[in-house]
Amino acid sequence: MSSADNYKDFDQSHILDTSDLLEELENKCGGQDGEACNNLGVRYLLGKDVAVNKEKAVEYFRRACDASLPDGCYHLGLTQYHGSGTPVSMPDALASFEKACNLGEGGSCNNLGIMYQTGSGVEKDADAAADFFAKSCSLDDATGCLNAARTAAVVKETADMVKFLQKGCNLESIAACFSLGSAYLHGTGVEKDNLRATAMFGKACRLGSADGCFLLGVSHFTGNGVALDKAKGAKYYRIACEKGSSQGCIAFAECLMHAEGVPANPAAAQHIYQRGVALKRQEDAAKAARGGAPPPSSQ
Repeated sequence: MSSADNYKDFDQSHILDTSDLLEELENKCGGQDGEACNNLGVRYLLGKDVAVNKEKAVEYFRRACDASLPDGCYHLGLTQYHGSGTPVSMPDALASFEKACNLGEGGSCNNLGIMYQTGSGVEKDADAAADFFAKSCSLDDATGCLNAARTAAVVKETADMVKFLQKGCNLESIAACFSLGSAYLHGTGVEKDNLRATAMFGKACRLGSADGCFLLGVSHFTGNGVALDKAKGAKYYRIACEKGSSQGCIAFAECLMHAEGVPANPAAAQHIYQRGVALKRQEDAAKAARGGAPPPSSQ
C-alpha cells in the first residue's frame, strides 16, 4: 500500500537526532533499549551513516518491538507489509500493527483500519476499520482522522464526520481542512457558514493546498464570507496557479485580461491561460486513469 491509499508509511523523522556512535547504540540495543534498536533499524533501512542492510534493519525493529517500543512495532509492521528485508506477511504485519496500536502508536491504528477496510490479510470488516480509524484519530494521527471522517461520511454520520475533520485540521491535515471548508460551504453536517468555510480554505491554502487557495480566492473575489476584495482574490488565484491549480490559472488569466484586481496584461493572461488549459488536460487524464474517482488527498 502506498501513501496514496492514506496508509501511514515509513517516516524518516523517526531517525533520532543523536550524536551517539553506532557502537554505543549497539551496546544500548543489546541492553534492551528499544529506542536505540529502532534508531539502528532506521539507519540500516535508509542507509543513514551505514550501508543499507534491510535484513539487519528488520532484526533491529524486531528487537525494538520486543522491548515494547511502539515505533519499533510500527516499523516492523511496515517491513512485513511491504516485504522490505523480510518476506511479505500480512498476518505478521497485522500482529505488529496491533501491538503498536495497543501501545498508543496512532499510525499503526490507522494502518489496521486500512487493512480491515480493504481485506488485506484479514476479512473485510467495516466496523472494525471505523473503530481503528477513530482510535488513530484519538491518538492524534491526522491521517487517521481523515479516514475516520471519510468512513463516517459513507454511513451518513455527518456530525462525526465534521468532528473528525476538525481534529484532523487542528493536526494540520491539508485534506481535512479543505474538506471541513467544503462542509461549511455546503452545509454538510453543520450549518452553512461561509465565513468558517473561508477560514478553513485559508488554512488549507497556507498548508499548501492549491484548491484551498483557489476557493480562498473565490471568497475574496466575490465577497462570499469575507469583504469583497478583488485584489486579494486575484492574489490567491495566482498562488493557486503557482501551486498547480488549473482553475486558479484560468481565473487569474481572466483577472489579467479584464484588469480585475490587477493591472491589465493581455500577453501574460494568454500565457497563464494556456498553462491552465495544460493543467486541466493533465487533471482530466489523471481522472480517467483512476476511472473517474477523485484524486487521493495528502495529509
